[in-house]
Amino acid sequence: MVSLTRFKVSGNPHRYAWAWANLLSGIASIPSLRSLEFVCSLWSFAPVYPSSFASPPSRLVLHLHGGDFFTPFTELAGLRHMFLRFSERLEYLELCGDSMQLDLLKTLNWPALRELVICGHPIKLSVSLSKVLTMMPKLSVLDIRYQCKPESGSLVLWPSTNENPSDRFLSELTSLTITNPSISDNIFKHISPYLLSLSIHSSSYAMPFDRDELLQLLRVLPAKNLTALRLSVSGKISAHLFTFIGSTFPCLETLGIHRTNTRSQPAETPVSDDPLTL
Repeated sequence: MVSLTRFKVSGNPHRYAWAWANLLSGIASIPSLRSLEFVCSLWSFAPVYPSSFASPPSRLVLHLHGGDFFTPFTELAGLRHMFLRFSERLEYLELCGDSMQLDLLKTLNWPALRELVICGHPIKLSVSLSKVLTMMPKLSVLDIRYQCKPESGSLVLWPSTNENPSDRFLSELTSLTITNPSISDNIFKHISPYLLSLSIHSSSYAMPFDRDELLQLLRVLPAKNLTALRLSVSGKISAHLFTFIGSTFPCLETLGIHRTNTRSQPAETPVSDDPLTL
């Protein structure tokens, strides 16, 4: 397998410790490996990890399930070791689980990372996302697909108490996707003015912004040269919203608006969310 570039593991390999250890050892010896994917139990990474990699991959995908999701990554030796080995080389990182702990991510440097995808059903964030993003100076694509449960409400990724970032912070970000954001989230004020694509979605657990909230958010957005804008909105969509978007973002090429159930009329039928090409 000396020419293998992508390797994916799924299931619960930790049930067979000897086979899991041999598998990880074999993966670590592949010199051409570029992409590594795990879709398995969180606890697969608790006791076992390879001592070294012939060629650390540039793409890492972790879809983890089961176990105690409140356990910090720092207590899962295998996962912690993997991050320590890969952080300097990774260009793409995707994390998905029921409660993603970000503590370990903020303690490492991610100088080459260009795409970050985080998804799952978190209960809370022990560390704000802004603390993690300061360690990723080359980030160009940020995709946050948290599916918040009703009892947890919207997650604030960037609290207002955080200090202002340096001029280089998120300076290379060109694409931002957020699911179920909070209207009070400061991340929208601090994104790069060179952002080209913005998507704000809602899941079945949360109500999207209404028209006035969307207008409030778009007014503070530093990026006025967007070429793609996709929004979820509740309630009535007036011509004023389209007029505002057209005048504020003159470079817009693609506009997608998904109208969902209103706050007062949960049975309302949504309209098509097919994007309009301008």
